[in-house]
Amino acid sequence: DIKYAGEPDPDLEWFFNDVKIEADDSRLHPDSLPRITIDKYEKNTVITVRKTERKHTGKYKLVLTNSSGSCETFADGIILGRPSKPLGPIEITDIRAKKAKVHWEKPEDDGGCPVTHYVIERQDVDTGRWVPCGEAAPDDREALVDGLTEGKKYKFRVKAVNQEGESDPLESEEPITAKNPYTVPDPPKNVVIDDWDNVSVFLIWETPDSDGGRSITHYVVEQK
Repeated sequence: DIKYAGEPDPDLEWFFNDVKIEADDSRLHPDSLPRITIDKYEKNTVITVRKTERKHTGKYKLVLTNSSGSCETFADGIILGRPSKPLGPIEITDIRAKKAKVHWEKPEDDGGCPVTHYVIERQDVDTGRWVPCGEAAPDDREALVDGLTEGKKYKFRVKAVNQEGESDPLESEEPITAKNPYTVPDPPKNVVIDDWDNVSVFLIWETPDSDGGRSITHYVVEQK
């Protein structure tokens, strides 16, 4: 709603990001309100935009013109909405039998108001159900998710949240398997009694084919 004055009475035009705005013709939609209406009164003009979306955020400009010249004024219109989804792709690191770390990047658009937090969800591929598994602060770009079941396959997704609601989710493309990157080593090979006497024996063996992903720390010798 902008007040104006001029002599002679000026013509007016509204622009959005330097593109002229044309009011909807109500005759095309007689049973509903037009999305855009421009009303001109004696000393003011009112533009009404209905069913707004984030894409309608921008510079709204009013140009007044009469025989003496023209003038203009503008205002920044900010349409609040949900954030866009976080940027990806999601990265899953530090995978263990019971936990994993989820990484993402902030959304391109915060919806016009600050992101308050992120919601992390996981899906057990066997059931197909998404369940919440954590939250993260607005400046965080990763979260540790625990409570996984060893051997299960999981997918993850992240949603940004502001006061207007939750974004669409950023979802991992491929599932991960909850397992440790290491396991128990294979048994030693070719155990042989190399020497003995009445109170002791001397054993020799070869190292196992696999150390299970970690260096062998020691061997345990048992007798039966």
